[in-house]
Amino acid sequence: MVSDGGPARPPEKITTFQRGPYGAAARDLVLPAFMIRDVEGWRLVSYEADILSRLSWDEIDLSAFAQLVLDQGKEGNERLRTNLEEEHVWDPGGTDGGDSGHTEALHDGEPGGGQDPVDYFFAASHLLDLVPNPWRGRDLTRRAVEALLQRYPAKRVAANHVFVLEELRRHVERERDRLSREVFCSLLESERMRFLVVAEDLDFNRLPEKIEVAAANRANREDGSPYQQNLFDITTVDDLNDFENKVATYLDQQARLFFWYRNRSRKDYYVQGWKPRRIYADFIVTLRDDQDRSDDGFHRVFVVETKGVHLKKSEDTEYKRSVFDICGEHARKADWAEFVPAMRSKVMRFEVVDQDEWKARLNEMLFQTGA
Repeated sequence: MVSDGGPARPPEKITTFQRGPYGAAARDLVLPAFMIRDVEGWRLVSYEADILSRLSWDEIDLSAFAQLVLDQGKEGNERLRTNLEEEHVWDPGGTDGGDSGHTEALHDGEPGGGQDPVDYFFAASHLLDLVPNPWRGRDLTRRAVEALLQRYPAKRVAANHVFVLEELRRHVERERDRLSREVFCSLLESERMRFLVVAEDLDFNRLPEKIEVAAANRANREDGSPYQQNLFDITTVDDLNDFENKVATYLDQQARLFFWYRNRSRKDYYVQGWKPRRIYADFIVTLRDDQDRSDDGFHRVFVVETKGVHLKKSEDTEYKRSVFDICGEHARKADWAEFVPAMRSKVMRFEVVDQDEWKARLNEMLFQTGA
């Protein structure tokens, strides 16, 4: 129902541009990405084409299903149905035409028994976001269920099918990520993949020259005064939570800072690791040379991800920390000028900053001496 005042209008958008003192240097800043070599040269790594496609699905470890404990609740007659045109019925005696044990539903002990079947193709359809090939998903489901059938009757397995599928998803995702990391690291070790700054216009690895923001939602320092050293004239409150505003305020007050930029999720710079989701850091921070702070440019660049206290030990945070550690390791030995001369002698670092120690970590970043 529309209120008496009419439908709510979307917030007015305005275009804001890079501040004048930072424009030339910001145009020279090219951020690194994981690139893979093919016949035409270096290109941006693709999770599906370069990581997932190299997985050895036969190495997925489902041994935990040999110890999985099933519920002893009511063994209902609920049937898992395939979304294919016809159901695939498992016939332990081989009467299904030679694909015994593969295009199956489970029956309780006897061929054609018809009790509480579990359709493997239907189960595999619930893994498609993890295992794109349904035949691979079917085989993984079969392996898991066969492990359970060593200890439980088929009726008990079928009655627990929701729990079994949940556990299967959890195990497959964990194993997929384990094998993906092995593929990722192997590509780096062989130098088939490298962490590079490249000259090609990839859009995401350069800072935008202008952005659209909500006109009424301007963010300020914690004391209410305007930001002075952010890359753009306006940063909005929609882009900064309370913790990020503390970080931005602190950065904005530092003499060594050249500029900071609030990196926008799903729009700006990201790092592709061995998991599907891209990592969009929170801040891009540039620092002047520690020996010559009058220099009209930057010497160091920090890509910073901030994490609240409640997320410090989360699986997602640990993953991002691991990827950033690899980024940092390869950034330290990279010669950025190999492909982009403007990045010569620029130092690049990747940091995950936890809320319970954020100021100490930023002090290390801002005031460390040397490279």
